[in-house]
Amino acid sequence: MKRKFIFLNLLVVGMLALTALMALASPPGSPPAQQATPTQRVVPTVPPPTRVPTRMPAGDLARVRAAGTLVVGTSLDNPPFSGVS
Repeated sequence: MKRKFIFLNLLVVGMLALTALMALASPPGSPPAQQATPTQRVVPTVPPPTRVPTRMPAGDLARVRAAGTLVVGTSLDNPPFSGVS
């Protein structure tokens, strides 16, 4: 009796595992993968990115970048920020 119970449990677990693997192997609604033949040439559809020249920052941003630090402060009586953690 005990052997039959273990066998049925293993059978159920095995079937569930197989069902999960089959569901992961081929999701429904996905188109089949297209295999490229050796005679086909893959052509990029998006042009390569170009470098955009950057301007030098002016004003406060230039001062922060030159200093290398940014100091931020807040009022302690502001409820969301009044606690110290």
